[in-house]
Order: sequence, then C-alpha cells, then structure tokens
Amino acid sequence: MAVYYDTAQQRMLGWLLQAEQLMLWIHGGSRGVDTARLVPPLYEIHERIMNRLRRQSLVEEQPRAEHQAHLEARLFRIEEARPNDQRDPTSEESHSYFDEAVLFVLFGRSWRSSWSLPSDPNDFNPNWRDRINLKRAIIDQCFTPSASAVITISAPQMLLSTSLCSLLIGFGVYFGFLWTRGLDQTGGLNDSRNIFITYITGLIVSGLVYSISQIFQDDDKRNERAIMEDYLKEYVENNPEVVRNWGVYAEIVKGVLHFHPAEAESPRETTSETEQNPQGNGSLDPTGIELEELPAVERPRTS
Repeated sequence: MAVYYDTAQQRMLGWLLQAEQLMLWIHGGSRGVDTARLVPPLYEIHERIMNRLRRQSLVEEQPRAEHQAHLEARLFRIEEARPNDQRDPTSEESHSYFDEAVLFVLFGRSWRSSWSLPSDPNDFNPNWRDRINLKRAIIDQCFTPSASAVITISAPQMLLSTSLCSLLIGFGVYFGFLWTRGLDQTGGLNDSRNIFITYITGLIVSGLVYSISQIFQDDDKRNERAIMEDYLKEYVENNPEVVRNWGVYAEIVKGVLHFHPAEAESPRETTSETEQNPQGNGSLDPTGIELEELPAVERPRTS
C-alpha cells in the first residue's frame, strides 16, 4: 500500500509543472474539468451535512407553497384512484415527509450546480453567503486542502512507519521466544510468560517510534485554524490588489485580521482626515462650525 500511494503521488505530481497547477491539485481541483472538485474537502463535507438542517430556510416560501400544493394534489389523486382495501391509512402523514425529500433532492441538485469553489484567491468571487463570514469563506475555499491531497501526501510515510513498527515488533517477539525457549524447554507456546514478552516488546517499540517521530515534528503549538489565519493574513499583506477585487478592504487590529466592505472605506478616510486637520483650508473653527456659510454679523459695541 505504501508503494501504491507513493507511486500515485509521484505520478500525480509529475503532471504538475507550474505552481498554480500544484496549488489547484492540493485544493482538489483539476484544470481539465474547469477547477471542479475531485474529492470534496473535509470542510465541504461538514458543510453539506450541516446545511441539511438549514436547507428549508433557504427555499423561498412562495415556490415552496406552490410545489407543496401541487404535490399534495397529485398524491391525493393517486390515493383516490386506489381501491379502498389497498389505501394506506398513514399516507396523509407520509405526504409531508415525501414532500420534504423531494424538496431536498431538487434543491440539492441546484445547490451543487452552483457550488463551485475556487482554489486560488485570485479566482475567489464571494457571494452573499460568503460575506456573512468572509474570513472563514476565504480560508475554507482557498487555503484548506482536499482530503485526496492529504491522504495521497501523508499515506506513504504513515504506511512505511507502520511497516517499520511492525517489523521491529516482529523481531522483538521472535528473539523473545528464542530467549524463553533457551531458559525453559518445557514452556508452552501460549503461556503467560510469552504473552507478557509480546506485550512488553510491542509497547517498548511503539513508544520508541512515537518518541523518535516527535523529534522531527515541528514545535508549533497552534491549531490548524490559527495557522490558516496567519497564512491568510500574510497573503493579504502581500497582495492588496487581490483584496480589492473581493470588494472589501483589510484591517489588522492587534494582530487580528478584519474585513470591511469597500464602500465603508472612503467615508472613514474622509472622517479621519477631517479629524486630523479640523481647521484645514479655513473651513472649520475649533468647535467644528463651518465658517464659509455663516453670514457676517457685526457685534454691537458695549461701553
């Protein structure tokens, strides 16, 4: 299995000649099928499961009512056409469940056809649903690898480590049996001493393999979400023109990245400039009153 996955990985990576193609493959896309998903990533599988609970709220009420009335009328005609002895007494209760299933299938097909996730931030075009939580949408659609890429990359190393661990356990058990046979010729093959030696050998070898693997691992204690947010923050700082194409502007406050609508950027800048220079061009006095539009009034003299 390790050789198979390693061969598949080398063959797949051999087709990727550019960095864009490699990024596309990591995110589960294929340029030959217009960036379609080869295998849905884990977050997409989770979203599909969670959206089943919220799907009915996304369907408009009027088309849903019309469809439900048409479906109930059709089921009623089918039920009336049956003989009395073949009618299902629970058919009226099952109408609503059948209607929900039909709505789920119809809406699921239209939802899958419109659910196209880009794998490159330059191709990201957020819709109204993405703008609810834009940071999460960008991370999920542009920085989260697909399950196929994760398995293909990590499977050879995992399988080889498992094979090495099994080989070491086998050697330990073999020498343990030779040692016990030299001490006691009459000992059974399945006595408690042999079982104990097998257990101790496997435990020690597994602990050594785990300890050695910890040496080569990174000491980064952050979770996956924090690492992806740092990647996104670095990308936003290095590519401000791409952020403008998303229709937002980015702001980093105390190390935390925030997105704001682009139309809110210009009034904010105008307000900040006015606050920094309240008396600029002689238009405002210290209290903020416009002097240009006030009529000239002569103050009366007091004796």
